[in-house]
Amino acid sequence: MNCKANNPDSTALFYNLRSPENSFPALSSSIDKQQLVALYYSRIYSAIARLTKLTDAAEIQTLTVITLHQLWTERRLLLKEKRPGIFIYKVLLQEVFRYLKKQGNTERIRTLCRVVPVDPACYLHIISPFRTTLYSYLLKIKNLWKMF
Repeated sequence: MNCKANNPDSTALFYNLRSPENSFPALSSSIDKQQLVALYYSRIYSAIARLTKLTDAAEIQTLTVITLHQLWTERRLLLKEKRPGIFIYKVLLQEVFRYLKKQGNTERIRTLCRVVPVDPACYLHIISPFRTTLYSYLLKIKNLWKMF
C-alpha cells in the first residue's frame, strides 16, 4: 500500500513518530510527581505538538499537563508495566483524541487512526462513543430478553 500517494501528510507523520518503547525511560517505584514531570514533560510536549499539529504553546502545555496528571493518577499501573513507553503513549493518544474530537478536527483524527502504531481498542471509545453506547444498550436488551 502506498500511503504517500493517498495522503502525504500521514506518511510524514508516521516516519516522524518515535517508537514509544524507546522514547520514555522506565520509572523507579519511589518516583514523586516532580520527578515524573521532569522525566517526561519534554517528550510528552513534543509528541502532543507533532500529533495535534498545534502551534499554540499554551494549548500544548495544557494537554501535556492533563496527560501528566493522568499518568500520575495511574502510576501504579505505569509502574507495573514491562514497557512503560507503550502505556504512556496510550494515555497520551487518548488525551490527543479527546482534544481533537472536542475541536471537531475529524480529518486529523482520521489521519492519526491510519498511522498510529497502537491498538485501536485503546482510543476507539473516545472517537466513536455512539458505537460503545449502542453496543452497551444492545447488551442490556439481550440480558433483559434472557430474563423472560
